[in-house]
Amino acid sequence: MSEFLLQNIKPASDIDIVNANALVVIKADTIPPHIAVLYQKEYYSLEYNGYYIRPVDQLLKYIHVKKVQTLFFKINSDIKIGPGIFFEKFQNMSGEITCLEPVKEFCNQNFHPESKNQQFIYQLIPFLIKNNVFSDVRHCYLTDSEEPITFSFPEYSKKEIFAHIKLLKDSVKG
Repeated sequence: MSEFLLQNIKPASDIDIVNANALVVIKADTIPPHIAVLYQKEYYSLEYNGYYIRPVDQLLKYIHVKKVQTLFFKINSDIKIGPGIFFEKFQNMSGEITCLEPVKEFCNQNFHPESKNQQFIYQLIPFLIKNNVFSDVRHCYLTDSEEPITFSFPEYSKKEIFAHIKLLKDSVKG
């Protein structure tokens, strides 16, 4: 587990999320988790087979139907450049490219130039918290309780990320 402990994370409501500009960490407790951006009611995600822009409602439906453990980091900083330009640069996850790359570029241009130096989600999120990028953190399905919780990201290696991407690609091949 990461040494950085997120505290006082409250359950999210759909209303909290639909209108939020946020970083979203999907399958937050798995190795590796997935990171994407919510911006102006759209979900920007780089996945193994391409980048996608979808309505936030579709993401919320997926999270609720599958009970996916998810964290939402609401952005309190001004967004000068929307995420679309950063996600369009990547056609899919290949070589050393992961879901984190367009998110780092988005954060680098909008919030802090050292964002690009963070190699993992468990490094980027604490870095952005320390730089006051987020106003709030909410969760879905990390617990059944309505009480605030604490959370620490699992640590993982690049090797584990690339093995997971390969597994996803191979599962489609058949």
